[in-house]
Amino acid sequence: SFRMERDGASYRMVDDDQFTWQILATDCEFTPDGALLVSDWVNGWNQPMKGRLYRYESNDPRARAAGLATAAILARDARAESDLRLVEQLEHADRRVRQRAHIELAKRAPATTPLLSRLALENPSSTLRRHALWALGIQARRHGVDLSALLPCLDDPSSRHPVHGCIGQI
Repeated sequence: SFRMERDGASYRMVDDDQFTWQILATDCEFTPDGALLVSDWVNGWNQPMKGRLYRYESNDPRARAAGLATAAILARDARAESDLRLVEQLEHADRRVRQRAHIELAKRAPATTPLLSRLALENPSSTLRRHALWALGIQARRHGVDLSALLPCLDDPSSRHPVHGCIGQI
């Protein structure tokens, strides 16, 4: 792990911690419950032709509970979720939950188009607006949904930022 601080137009490392040693990590992935899986090709590519898989978990009980709650959401069938529940998930802390929700809402076109449009135009949460817009973008591509009603989003000051933008992400 490491922490960076601004240093002029760049950054500098102010803290680094190597939590594991003597590992030839070939890949890593976060599990639905928030653990980190790391694959290790033992002692290099030629010998002994063995691999290991390490699982790292947080010691923080709140982080573990949040991870388990996220895993439970991701294990459910999104098709069985109500529109309201999916809208709530558009602001979830985990990107995978937000993405799952906006993709499912997009599949429900044209029934969810008015709801998504209202969220994109009126909701104060930039995260929720962004995911609503991504869902509407999917609907436009797959179902020909007209997005002209979203033109007011172009006047949104946050739309000028490429990451947080209202329209910039469609």
